[in-house]
Amino acid sequence: MSLVDGGLVIDLRRMDGVTVDPGARTATVGGGAIMSGLDRATQPPSQHVLFPQGAAVAEGPFDYPLPWRGAAWIVHPFGLWDDPADDARVRQWAHDTRADVRPWSRGAVYLNFIGREGRDRVIEGFGAENYHRLAGVKALYDPDNVFRLNHNIEPRIEPRPAGR
Repeated sequence: MSLVDGGLVIDLRRMDGVTVDPGARTATVGGGAIMSGLDRATQPPSQHVLFPQGAAVAEGPFDYPLPWRGAAWIVHPFGLWDDPADDARVRQWAHDTRADVRPWSRGAVYLNFIGREGRDRVIEGFGAENYHRLAGVKALYDPDNVFRLNHNIEPRIEPRPAGR
């Protein structure tokens, strides 16, 4: 049995409170809060970007080279600042924020959210198996690594058997 009776449409806009406890490194965010409220409550100025994923993004060929497609959310802490004196503080804030949500990570990264962070981060973006497969394709079509900007996939040059 089931009952569908008395459903309500609710407006959460008045539940917009944001409380930040820097010592505990926690934030309590009401259901009606918007990102600008969270930005005002945190220091440094920031953008806490949350992208819903999954659903249609997760469908398609199983060998599509992005390991994060089935994740429900992608998070991107993005610090903003003007004063060069804040460089270290804001970078640390962004790194700490990412570390705080890492326990819920699938170990992958959305490639548009990385800079020049090295080969390991690029591999996280594609997944190790996908990266290896793409490196083989790159070795076939771009063995000299001419197309090496952005998130480079290094061509995998495997030794050729003798006599070839």
